[in-house]
Amino acid sequence: MRAFIGLGKQKGRDEPVRGRRDRAAIVACSGGAERPAIRLIDQAHSQGEFAASNGLGEAYQGEVPGELVRSMLDQDTIRDRVVHVSNVEKDPRVWQAEHVRSEGIASMLSAAILGRTGALGVLRAYGAPRLRP
Repeated sequence: MRAFIGLGKQKGRDEPVRGRRDRAAIVACSGGAERPAIRLIDQAHSQGEFAASNGLGEAYQGEVPGELVRSMLDQDTIRDRVVHVSNVEKDPRVWQAEHVRSEGIASMLSAAILGRTGALGVLRAYGAPRLRP
């Protein structure tokens, strides 16, 4: 499966990106993602670091492993192209789940950022817990 990233707004709502059936559309913009972030990978494919984020605490960003060999979630995203973590507390790929939860993060949706020579990084949208009526 291939993933691509699209941003769009129409009449104040997020407009999904249309694509072929074998592709996943991800909309990550101010109204569509609770807290988006981009992690870029160095040329040696050994380190990842936050290049941009919105709404994530610096303490959280400092806790995420920089070494790709320690970041199972980044590794799986690069390999599988799209990864959804519906519950950060129960997914073993989430680094220090209790710290993630204290940031108010309940779920994650990640997509690989691909270039001509391979993965360039990971786009991640962080979701807050759902409020039940």
